[in-house]
Amino acid sequence: MNARKPQAPAFTPADAEREAAIEASIRDDLENKDFRASVGLRAELRQAKARISQLERDLSTSDARLGMALALERPPPRPPALRRSKVSHRGALVVLCSDWHVGERVDPAQVGGRNEYNPEIARARVMNLIDGILWFIETWRTRGQYGWALDEVVIWLGGDLITGMIHDDLAESNFLSPTEEVLLAQELALMVIEAVRAHEGIKRVHVPTSWGNHGRDTPERRVQTAWKRSYEWLMYQQIAKIYAGRSDVVVHAGRDEISRLKVLNTTLGFNHGDQFRYMDGVGGLTIPALKWLAKINATERVDVMNVGHHH
Repeated sequence: MNARKPQAPAFTPADAEREAAIEASIRDDLENKDFRASVGLRAELRQAKARISQLERDLSTSDARLGMALALERPPPRPPALRRSKVSHRGALVVLCSDWHVGERVDPAQVGGRNEYNPEIARARVMNLIDGILWFIETWRTRGQYGWALDEVVIWLGGDLITGMIHDDLAESNFLSPTEEVLLAQELALMVIEAVRAHEGIKRVHVPTSWGNHGRDTPERRVQTAWKRSYEWLMYQQIAKIYAGRSDVVVHAGRDEISRLKVLNTTLGFNHGDQFRYMDGVGGLTIPALKWLAKINATERVDVMNVGHHH
């Protein structure tokens, strides 16, 4: 008896969809595997580049160390010969002469013997000042290997060279009257100017001036007319007449409260310094001084401002 062969089931549309889904799944798996493989290769490439860079740096460091080690075996090269000159710098010495108070009395009996001042001591101190100026000039001319060319000197007469009689107790205690003080202060100022002018190698002496608050002939400070009420301003006019027409000594005795002078491309400013006070404020004198200087620079800037008074 012959057995009947089983017939294969018919291929339905549902079977086709399942087969298409299987093929799509296989393709997705293959694409994901390719993507993961690509990501892995890129990471390995970055790591390889970083490793190469590190090796190159290590090689450069090793070469440098090797060069230093080899250099130790050879004597160091001799430095090139230096060209020496007598002068390599040029400067100007600025001397600040203020608050001498030449006629004032400091009685040692009133200060426990710790201090004393009188016209004789004032003269001795000015003589010491002259010695110090000339020593300074020669020291910097021979300083170090090159030295400085110092052929210009600025001598500022900065006010309160006399004490005056602006207070009743000063009128009673001073050794000298204002006019007597002017004679002594002028004599001492001329001694300083002449000693510097006559010193070897000095071509010009500039003498800017500022009147102080003690030299006035009024009880209260003046603003608009301060110059004409000052014994010191009168003294500066006399000194200016002595050197009128001279090129080696130039006296700057104006009426401006701020005296400006340009020396070696530097603008110097001069003022006695009684235009600002700190009044025991926080920061001391610095804050009011900087505010005052800002106002000065708003009209005409100075590179260095020189003041006295606050002693």
